[in-house]
Amino acid sequence: MLLQMSQLGWVNTYQALILPGSIDAFSIFWMRQTIAAVPDELLDAGRVDGAGELRIFARIVVPVIRPGIAALGVLTVMNIYNDFVWPVVAVNDESHQTLQVVLSTLAQNVTGNRIGADFSTVWGELLAAGSLALLPVLLLFVLLQRHFINGILAGSVKG
Repeated sequence: MLLQMSQLGWVNTYQALILPGSIDAFSIFWMRQTIAAVPDELLDAGRVDGAGELRIFARIVVPVIRPGIAALGVLTVMNIYNDFVWPVVAVNDESHQTLQVVLSTLAQNVTGNRIGADFSTVWGELLAAGSLALLPVLLLFVLLQRHFINGILAGSVKG
């Protein structure tokens, strides 16, 4: 993967951080299951009305699977946001480091640079930084919680 990013010239860029984690096997399976749950009667009704396949997808399927798309979006953003190993490999530049890499560096600097440091202050600093790192994901979930919960529960009730 790193060689592909290097060939594209994406090392030390935001594209290298976001794109490799945005599409994975889980996302494909999730959307396949979500689209398979759309009733055939809705698709047949669109065909009877004279709509083409693209219009059926845009006007019928997408509104029905919107909760699944929102839930997948939240899960994907959380996955990319919380990733640690790939940003360490793909980014050498300090200006493009992710928050998790910065937190790890902070933990190493805080514990390594203070001889005889009081560990209660060290843990306080790390927990404060970790709490701040939680805020973007928490805000995303709060904004999309209705769609997220509907998407998670979409296939749980048969009827």
